[in-house]
Amino acid sequence: MSAGSQVSVLIVDDQPIIRSALKMSLTELDHINIVGAVGDGRSAIKEAARLCPHVILMDVGLPGMDGIQASLTIKQELPDTRIIIFTSRDCADDISTALGAGADGYCLKHASTKRLACAIDSVIRGELWIDPELAETAVRRQKSTTDEQSKLEEFDSTETKILALIAAGMEVTEIAAELKMTSQAVSATLRQIIIRHSRDFLS
Repeated sequence: MSAGSQVSVLIVDDQPIIRSALKMSLTELDHINIVGAVGDGRSAIKEAARLCPHVILMDVGLPGMDGIQASLTIKQELPDTRIIIFTSRDCADDISTALGAGADGYCLKHASTKRLACAIDSVIRGELWIDPELAETAVRRQKSTTDEQSKLEEFDSTETKILALIAAGMEVTEIAAELKMTSQAVSATLRQIIIRHSRDFLS
């Protein structure tokens, strides 16, 4: 995307009130253009193919075809479209499966408009975005680990630093500068952390 251009966003949620609320809040942001809103997975695939949005906000619990399967299908056809799983479900299987399917972000529905805008801006830059609330939970659980079996699966020092900085609200580009890594390396490490340790991200 060129600097200053608008980010086109497709909203996918089965609840009309959620779709309306998202459209209302995101429309207030000058750089975001809501190009469509649908309520099921199959419609999401059809509209994504028609609109080619920059970003899709995708709920998980959709009728007919769930959001993760819809994301996988869309990513196969439109690999450059960024998909943020936007859901109230902080289920370990959902988190790891979504990222395994190629999702670019995972945001909880009670996130503020500011946080959601941050997620959209981050994935547009090619970064992986995870809700800081989930990272904070993972750090807290890792610190409280006591049994030996769990200790075998603890995060290494770099992973722990990345999670702590995500939990503190830092973006991938800021973390990369702090740890002297590339943004791509931080995103790749974060994706692997979540796929391997998804259950640590639950309260």
